[in-house]
Amino acid sequence: MTQPENSGWELLSALSKSLDHGIQNARIEARRATEQLEQLIYSKGLVDESLNLLGTANSPGVQTAAEITLFPSGSLLFPIAEQFSALPAGAPRSNASSQIYSSLQVSVSAFVGSIQSNTPEASECVAKLRQKLEEHGTKIQDLESRLKERLEPYADHLVSHLDGAISSFREAANPARFTNTATLLRELQREFLADVSPDELVEQAPWFVPNEDLLKQGKNGVTRRHRIEFAIFKNLKKDQFPASFAEQANHIAGQLLKDIERLSAYTHVTETILLKDMSDAGPLFASVMHGLLMLISAIESSRKYVNEDIAAEIGTKLDRLFTEDFFNELDQLSTHTRPQGACDIAITKLTFDETTVYFEGTGTVECELQWGSDGDVRRGDGLEGAASFPFTFSGQAEIADISRIEIDRDSIALDTSSFDENEDE
Repeated sequence: MTQPENSGWELLSALSKSLDHGIQNARIEARRATEQLEQLIYSKGLVDESLNLLGTANSPGVQTAAEITLFPSGSLLFPIAEQFSALPAGAPRSNASSQIYSSLQVSVSAFVGSIQSNTPEASECVAKLRQKLEEHGTKIQDLESRLKERLEPYADHLVSHLDGAISSFREAANPARFTNTATLLRELQREFLADVSPDELVEQAPWFVPNEDLLKQGKNGVTRRHRIEFAIFKNLKKDQFPASFAEQANHIAGQLLKDIERLSAYTHVTETILLKDMSDAGPLFASVMHGLLMLISAIESSRKYVNEDIAAEIGTKLDRLFTEDFFNELDQLSTHTRPQGACDIAITKLTFDETTVYFEGTGTVECELQWGSDGDVRRGDGLEGAASFPFTFSGQAEIADISRIEIDRDSIALDTSSFDENEDE
């Protein structure tokens, strides 16, 4: 049947597409809201069980472990938890709940792993915390193993640095063990930042302003803070992220920089440093390791935020491409194949240069299939059906405005093999 050429039909057709897009967005929001609720309930459970343990265990070991692990994390997460309700729905809230959830998992895991006391009053609460962590697939690990796990996706030698630092720390008979530990931990953070934030890329970031004092020394003007901020934000400006996230990232950077300065003092083999005991060195080393965990969490949360922000815009672009353009792979499946739009959009790769974000991703296109003419269908001589097909795509967006999405039409690769298999059956 030929489509009527009048504005009423066009209006209803546009309304149908608009409602379909609204339904897809609503489904995304419903899924996000469910995930946020689960993450916040779980996070509150971790905090409440930790408070219960601190209130019932009169053990110096428990209190020291909390000072090293729980309290720093709590001070960083409280602002974002307070601002959660004020954040707009969508990626900002999703990012906030995920940051709270993942950061608390790390700090509570480290807290439980650091407790040296076996007092009866503490054992029951520790068991409850272990159970909560295990419910979410998190093994109870100390800071060392947690940090190893999170470093694995990065340069291979980083774990070797960490192993060396921990080995030195455990050499109780070596009077220079704290100096060796501090040196290796300082090198670990330096090498990590060199891996995620090479100076040549930092210098190309649109927001980069070189440090004048370093320039006067003949250096490139890149500071540790520059490297930390590039690791988190890449070429994007802070104001392109939720204010609460940018503020938390600033806290993470500030604390890590303070700890690194304190580490530097330990690398000098002086009488004062050689006389340092565990009560001085232990909390500092733990704080540095925890700070690296928080930095990695912020890096991952930042990437997730950009992914979701771009994915939301990509959905609209792909809808238009599939409904307005011609795809031979789909057209040959039936007499009349009518793509209805894209769904299940996911970003699989994200890279940056000075002005552009490049992305690759996957999705599914939903189609209405018709065999025979409209008249054949009305008479019962034709057939109608529906099917969905996965596809991959790539494109880019301007860093100055990541809503300005460009998708390479030729990059869209459809997989209709499932339809062919069904036809064979």
